Amino acid sequence: MILSLIAIASAHKPSFGNDFTSAQSAYLVEDPNISIVVYQELTCDETELWLHFTAEEDFPLYVQLGVPVIDRLENYYPKAAVLAAGLPEPPSDLPFEVPEGMGAIVFDSEDQAQDFYEPFTQTESWIWVEEWVNVSGEGYIVGWHPEQWTGKIWLATGEVEDFEDVSISDFAYWTEAVNNFHETGKFEHPPNTEVIECLATPESEEASTKGCATTQRTSTELLFFTGILGLFFRRSRRIKEVLQ
Repeated sequence: MILSLIAIASAHKPSFGNDFTSAQSAYLVEDPNISIVVYQELTCDETELWLHFTAEEDFPLYVQLGVPVIDRLENYYPKAAVLAAGLPEPPSDLPFEVPEGMGAIVFDSEDQAQDFYEPFTQTESWIWVEEWVNVSGEGYIVGWHPEQWTGKIWLATGEVEDFEDVSISDFAYWTEAVNNFHETGKFEHPPNTEVIECLATPESEEASTKGCATTQRTSTELLFFTGILGLFFRRSRRIKEVLQ
């Protein structure tokens, strides 16, 4: 059944990077219609995740922000923002500079997260933000923790599934990579990691290095998968219908 589903819904191959931390180095969303998801580990040095898009006039941009279900992140409440021309004046307390000429809409974590279980990888996430924003032209989606706690988040956008070139080996790789990001222990032993409050870390070089070092990274500390949002998020009902 899984093989037949893969034949119906194949996906773009994943790529790797570790510098989508500003407007200048943002991940490029090639088509905001196409569903994608970007995974990021937030550290004391990499405190934000940025996605860059260019949309048509009055485009309904889909935005989703989630956190993997990991015990230490149970009280981890990130924020997301959409930056674009024509949006309201940016709040003064944003921890980053908004590009000139752009406004901002900020989304706090909801009072209660949506629990999501992905049956193929058997991983779980808390979805804290799920919104649509009408935008025009160039803009950004940003994710961060307001108190700069280290942790893990993912940002997703796009509603159209575009599955054309994935192989069975790609799917197997995604299963392993997503499990490692969620620290399930099925493929890789989870790192001995704790949440660090970066703003409370002493500013001396030695203390700062020690503080951030406790957030150990795995080989999948930042993964972005174009096209697999529909496979891993928001598509569980459709998947179940296919399997039936």
